[in-house]
Amino acid sequence: MNSNKQLSNLASHQQPTYENEISLVDVVNIFLRRKKIILGITILAVFVGLVFAFSQKRVYRVETILLSPSFENIQPLNVLNSSNVSSNVSSNVSSNVSSNVSSNVSSNVNSSNVFAHFTRNVNSRKLRKAFFDKFKIWKALSENSNQVLTDKEINSLFEGFSKSLKVAADKKASSVRITLEGVHKEKIGHWLDSFVAMANRETASQLARNLQAIIDSRIKSLKIEMSSKRSIYKQRREDELGRLQEALQIAKSLGIRDHLFVPNVDNKSSSAILYELNSINNRLSNANNLSSYMKGTKLLQAEITALKNRKSDDFQIMGLRDLQEQLTRLDTIKIEKNKIQTVIVDKKAVVNIEPIRPKRKLIVILSLVLGGMLGIFGVFIIEFITNFKKTSETVSKSV
Repeated sequence: MNSNKQLSNLASHQQPTYENEISLVDVVNIFLRRKKIILGITILAVFVGLVFAFSQKRVYRVETILLSPSFENIQPLNVLNSSNVSSNVSSNVSSNVSSNVSSNVSSNVNSSNVFAHFTRNVNSRKLRKAFFDKFKIWKALSENSNQVLTDKEINSLFEGFSKSLKVAADKKASSVRITLEGVHKEKIGHWLDSFVAMANRETASQLARNLQAIIDSRIKSLKIEMSSKRSIYKQRREDELGRLQEALQIAKSLGIRDHLFVPNVDNKSSSAILYELNSINNRLSNANNLSSYMKGTKLLQAEITALKNRKSDDFQIMGLRDLQEQLTRLDTIKIEKNKIQTVIVDKKAVVNIEPIRPKRKLIVILSLVLGGMLGIFGVFIIEFITNFKKTSETVSKSV
């Protein structure tokens, strides 16, 4: 009997407790009763959020937008086309070589290829490292500018700088957007503009060197061709001189002083006589040049003397003057790389900017919400522990 009565009393004590847990009014009353706990936890969370927000360095972001260059910007790179190097010449060989050089240059020097070359440069690690070292960015990034850094530390700073420098290309719009993030509000805008200027100069220099290499190669090719023509013609002149000397010896042995088939008739030779003389001369000339001695010693000696005394064979070499003309034009070409603009700056880096992180307002709001949730959760835990202790004490007393 006593045990049944105890169980009944225990059930009667447990039932109200269950009802208190599920009652919304009682839950509100609990929050009101424990409001100091909720408020305290919320204030603590907001305080921690404020400390975190204001302890973090502000990070800024600058951006610049670049467009592909116009033809006017890269006109100095088309100097081969504008100088008429590929003009028509009488020599087929020199004309073909000139047209091939011109086509190679013109196919490589255009707005799209120049802009692509610039984009490759701004993405290259080599150029970024050169800029990083030239402007001594590592001094600004190190916490102590007077501290002597090791190579490993400098490389670590460079890796962080390189990651913060991002390039996004828009092929449809023929544009590139470059962004740079950093904590130095007054410097990163200048850094980004200086980096773009350095990339422009480096790209212009590379393209100018490539063009100069093509010009130098063409000049070398022309000089080789001209030297070859002179050398071959000199050998041919020596061959001709040998034939004339041999014919002179024959003419002397035969006693032929004047041309056999050109009689002196005081310019009164009839057309028929001239025609017959030319016919005979042509037939003899076709027989292994046996007619050369028939010119007579007087004419042969004059030709030999003229060949020996000739100071230059250039006027006799076919196509040489055309090659000299092209060589002169190439020698006079001057590449004005300072006038080359590989990009058009559509938007410079902005100096007066707002930080992108930390977002202090957002951190405070999240701290407030999180603190309130933690306070409510803490009240539930405290209330549960309190009720659990009361229930345990009641059971102990009943038993």
